[in-house]
Amino acid sequence: MRITVNKFNRNRDNTLELRTLLSKDLFYFYRDYSLIDRKKYIDYLLQDIEKIEKNNFLNVIFVARDKYELVGVITLEFKEWDSLYFDVSMANIGCFKAIGSESDMIIIKRSLLKSLIKYCLGKELKRLSLRIDLMDFTSKFVLEELGFNILTVEGVKIFDKVEKIDNNGNNLKLKFRDFKKGDAIQLKKIAKDVSGLLKSHYSFDKLLQIKKTNDYYVENVINCCKGKNANKIIVAEEGGIMAGFLAYKTLPNFAKVVDISMAHAILFALSKSFRGKGISHEFFYEINRNALNSVNYLIGRVYLHNAGMVKLLSKFSGNPFFRYLYFFNKWL
Repeated sequence: MRITVNKFNRNRDNTLELRTLLSKDLFYFYRDYSLIDRKKYIDYLLQDIEKIEKNNFLNVIFVARDKYELVGVITLEFKEWDSLYFDVSMANIGCFKAIGSESDMIIIKRSLLKSLIKYCLGKELKRLSLRIDLMDFTSKFVLEELGFNILTVEGVKIFDKVEKIDNNGNNLKLKFRDFKKGDAIQLKKIAKDVSGLLKSHYSFDKLLQIKKTNDYYVENVINCCKGKNANKIIVAEEGGIMAGFLAYKTLPNFAKVVDISMAHAILFALSKSFRGKGISHEFFYEINRNALNSVNYLIGRVYLHNAGMVKLLSKFSGNPFFRYLYFFNKWL
């Protein structure tokens, strides 16, 4: 193979080539979810990839060619909020794809990743991260070869309906409603109460400040209340006391292009004072049912070390997760 790697030059022919590559992806994200039209999703993915460089001057798209054929792509997006919070310049690799035999894909991905690392060193980016499918062995091989480490494993869950559950005699009297600005103080209190129980992937990175990783959940909740990481929050209360919340982010352009509405679950929590009352299952059912009033489905990632959440999801019918992901990172 004669692999060359260059920045993506957007034009009609290159976009068509990129579409062909994405259509051959073995790890198409929704491959086991029949409600998504693959062609429409690739339309959305192409739009999402092509606008990356417009969002931040540090963002970049590299493509690999074998002679004249486009055979691989890798994208990089600067993580502005996380970089400011940790005082470390961070970026996320969003798309890391190649086509061909396993040996060909290893060569292509190695070339793409080496070019990206060189670019990041030139821009003084210090920390890279990405998620890959658990079955994506060629990506895993190349990432580990070039010094990336697995921090966590995640399960991806889709809720497009939630079945009515037997409450076992519990009478849930919570009121569910949309977030108001005045709720922020109580949500921050819940975040502080549960933050010690929850660990993000940052918690396993020993090069980050411990206090920052410990406070990350609380700061993320504050950020969601400001409408940054999330644009919708549903809260549950009883007698004016906040019991819990679900923060999520809707994607209007996804609905427009794919013709189905969805949202990413960002944060979910039940207050310590409401735990141990046998209501967590019903609470989770009700708060998701409320979210599904505005979107066709809700998608979220759960760290598999979060045993309580995994156990809760297992109480609902069907597989707890439809996809499993490795989370990798590397310091430069």
